[in-house]
Parts: sequence; structure tokens; C-alpha cells
Amino acid sequence: MLQNPKSITAIIVDDEVDAVHIVEKLLAAHSEIELVGKAFDGAEAVKLIIQWLPDLVFLDIQMPDLDGFEVIKEIKRHGIQTTVIFVTAYNEFAIEAIRTAAFDFLVKPVKPDELHNAITRFRTEQPQHDLHHKVDQLLHTLEKNKKLQFNTRTGFVLLNSSDIIYCASDRNYSIIYYGDQKKEVVTCNLATLGDLLPKETFRRISRFAIINSDYLAKVDRKRRICILTRNGVNYELDVSRESILGLEQR
Repeated sequence: MLQNPKSITAIIVDDEVDAVHIVEKLLAAHSEIELVGKAFDGAEAVKLIIQWLPDLVFLDIQMPDLDGFEVIKEIKRHGIQTTVIFVTAYNEFAIEAIRTAAFDFLVKPVKPDELHNAITRFRTEQPQHDLHHKVDQLLHTLEKNKKLQFNTRTGFVLLNSSDIIYCASDRNYSIIYYGDQKKEVVTCNLATLGDLLPKETFRRISRFAIINSDYLAKVDRKRRICILTRNGVNYELDVSRESILGLEQR
């Protein structure tokens, strides 16, 4: 895509007109950047990216309809390789997910030196065409850490799935053990609760328990138990014979 090292094609995507103009003005100071398009919503962004196959996309996250994360899913679906630099208002959760997936990002309001550094990184690091892997990693991180809503006897509770250590059956209810030795009784049975949890992380280990395999530290086949560990605290749970094999293949 980047045939002339002195010319970098770029597209700006943001639903805020002023935000687009700010980045456009800052890019004008970089003669090597050729701005080939501006989009003010996600659907328009996807069309422009397919049309121009730009080297760089400055992509806002929070947009109506298709947000920035949905835009990159569409880019991947069309098999397009480009370099995405997210532009976002500060959001610790979103930025941590972006960092984990090794995407570059700029925090609004975009500052000239930070934009310059991002462009320099793009030019000097000669990024490999690994957008698809990055997208998979980003979506995996977002799925693991998104807030889930569980109904309780008096209302509901919102929890990050990554904070949940394990869930235990309590007849027609379930008990969620999370954080630092906290628990919450929710008004659904264990089977229903399991349907709400990310399948790649949570494993049913018996009729009575579902665990977050990220906290799995040990399995004892003879005693048929597993030990989960979080922040130095151990949780010992019974495991069915059938589930032990599944844990070995995690």
C-alpha cells in the first residue's frame, strides 16, 4: 500500500466535525501525509476505506450506529490491511484494550507533538500487515472485560467478566464469587448464567460450578479438585471426571 515512502495516504473518521478539522489542521503540517478522505460516521468510513485502501486511518471510537470497534471488524471482514490509530476521549477501559492489542492511539484533544510521534512510529517501525490479528486480540479483550448485568433479588449488579472467579449453583439461583472475596446471589440457575459468560474463558466443571479458567492454578486428578488463585487467595472446587479432560485441553 505504501509505495512512495514520502507519501502516506490517510483518512480521518469522527462524528464530531470540529474533531475532524483539528486532526486535519495538524496533518497539514506533515507534507508526507496525503489526506484522501474524511468520514463523519462509521458506515461512511467503511466505504471510504474500501475505496481508497489508505495507509493510515485516524479512527474515533465513540460514534453512533457503527462505532470504531465495529468499523475495524468490517475492515477485517473485507480483508483490508491498513494501520489504524484510534482517536478517543480518555476512557481507561478502552485504552487498556487498545494497548493490549498493540494499536496506537491518540487522546482527545489531539496535541501536535503526540500526532507527530504517532506518524514517526508509523514511518520508523514499518508496521507489518497484522491488522486481522490485532482486531481479534482487541475484540477478545473487550469481550473479556465488558460489563455484564445480572439480576438480583432487589435489582441488578454490573460486573466485569474478568473479575468473576467462579459461579456456584444455589438451587434456582446462583452465587457469583468475584473480586477480592466478594460474592453476589443472582436470580438465575447455573445453566442460564453460563450462557451469559464468555465461552472461551468460563468452563463448567460440574453440575454445581463454573470457573474462570484464567484463575486456574492446579488440577488434582486423584482427588478430583481444582484450585483457583486470585491475589494470593486459593479457591478449591470439586471437578467431575468428564471435566478434567476438558480443563487439560483449555
